Amino acid sequence: MAGRVWLRLALCVSVLTAGGALAQTCNPNAASSFTAWSGSGDTVTDSSTGLIWQRCAAGQSFNGGTCIGTANTATWAAAVTGAALGWRLPNVKELESIVERRCATPAMNTATFPASPSVNFWSSTPGWAVSFNDGSALSGQMASTGMAVRYVQGGNAFAAFDAGPGAATNCSPNVPQDRTPAQLVVNADDTVTDQTTGLTWRRCAEGMIYAGGRCSSISTYNTYSWSQALAVPELLGNAGWRVPNVKELESLVDRSCANPAISGGSFPDQPAVDFWSSTPGWAVSFNDGSVLSGQTYSAAKAVRLVKDGASAAESFTTGAGGAGLCTTQAPSDFVS
Repeated sequence: MAGRVWLRLALCVSVLTAGGALAQTCNPNAASSFTAWSGSGDTVTDSSTGLIWQRCAAGQSFNGGTCIGTANTATWAAAVTGAALGWRLPNVKELESIVERRCATPAMNTATFPASPSVNFWSSTPGWAVSFNDGSALSGQMASTGMAVRYVQGGNAFAAFDAGPGAATNCSPNVPQDRTPAQLVVNADDTVTDQTTGLTWRRCAEGMIYAGGRCSSISTYNTYSWSQALAVPELLGNAGWRVPNVKELESLVDRSCANPAISGGSFPDQPAVDFWSSTPGWAVSFNDGSVLSGQTYSAAKAVRLVKDGASAAESFTTGAGGAGLCTTQAPSDFVS
């Protein structure tokens, strides 16, 4: 079942040219959503986040049309300290924002980021990297491992990526919080609105009941297969509620905390387990905040429902385009 998405491809397919370089053929039936970016030479600006990205990985150079040369690899410490003046290593949420998960090898827009290697890239969040082979966000990475690097600067980074407090079971003062306390607002109807994204969330995982400041310990969270998860809003009569896509779900993660990796004040008694997203094959671990690809559709996972707020689409529109392998069966991370 998990392979069905990739077996029924109406794809963007990368092929080898005579010179050995990767050329790209894109599916004409998959609409491009390449509307959120503006380019200026060897940098590109994401109009959703305001972040300015280097077009090429460190070690490559932009010749006006593509990135040439070979991407360098660096340990985490060297990656953090290796940026030129005014540039910095992106945190994991910033780096994850340029992923296009309907594509693979690489999982990003190759028109905006040409000749991007399909490898792991370091983030500034200790122990975290992002795979641009399939778009996974990877926890527990050894700092001595050599990984590729792409630097970022400026923009609205804090406004775009800080979305609430992080008071969970195990929190490290040495890891920067993904969130700031003012961003998550608890509503009178026992929902939580994220002022950054405009999304409104149910406080408890499905199957749990909110009462007296807690998600009731006498009820337990339900688990569902992926198809069952998508049917939960209709079965429960929750008008307007839906299962979040993987970027929306990941926006709740606070990686300064673990077990669970979320704000314990806004989302009490959060199970430290995997939660389904509506993006086929993708889930988020709220044990450590990992973003998980290739999940078996029959696997039993928890669900938290969301409904649209003031600016959900804009908050998760961060560019798109053709990459190595794209499937029309998986919704794009991006909107036009």
